[in-house]
Amino acid sequence: VLSHAHPDHLGGLIAKNGTFAFPNAAVHINKAEYDFWLAARPEDFSKSGIPDQTAFLTGFIAGIKQTLQQVRPKIQFLNLDKPLFDCLKFQEAPGHTPGLTLITVYSGGSDLMYIADLVHSDILLFPHPEWGYGGDRDIDEGIRTRIKVLGQLADGKIRTFGYHLPWPGTGHVRRSGDAFEWVPEVFTGP
Repeated sequence: VLSHAHPDHLGGLIAKNGTFAFPNAAVHINKAEYDFWLAARPEDFSKSGIPDQTAFLTGFIAGIKQTLQQVRPKIQFLNLDKPLFDCLKFQEAPGHTPGLTLITVYSGGSDLMYIADLVHSDILLFPHPEWGYGGDRDIDEGIRTRIKVLGQLADGKIRTFGYHLPWPGTGHVRRSGDAFEWVPEVFTGP
């Protein structure tokens, strides 16, 4: 299940020799995300922190499009209103990408929400979610979504996993005044 189509999240689907790295796997993705990248142009990033980096964006978009087209036979679009495998539920969180999808793993009364790229820095974006992130396709939409979801996580005391948070990337969000605080889980070895 892909949270979104950035290379650090879908790049491992294709092996170096150009074949499927996981030939028996289905690839689940939000249709809004898929459709955006197949039609994306550098101009679509005018509300990002990198609107004038046309050469970079052209190559970035082309690489994503190529990978999505290559895995298209394996793609199954998510139904965001219906659980998958009786243990995964989804929430669209646009801003970083149009179809960024948060994934909640649930079992036995416990939830763990994978927030993917909603937050790229525990030091900056929990205490200052309004600062935004330059890599968001739409910085303002990303800010609104981030504040909303962090509030949900804090108020619901939902265990959280973030892709770009320090190892092991799990913990929970706590309100801190008008902002938030990341409280990491502590793991120790034997």
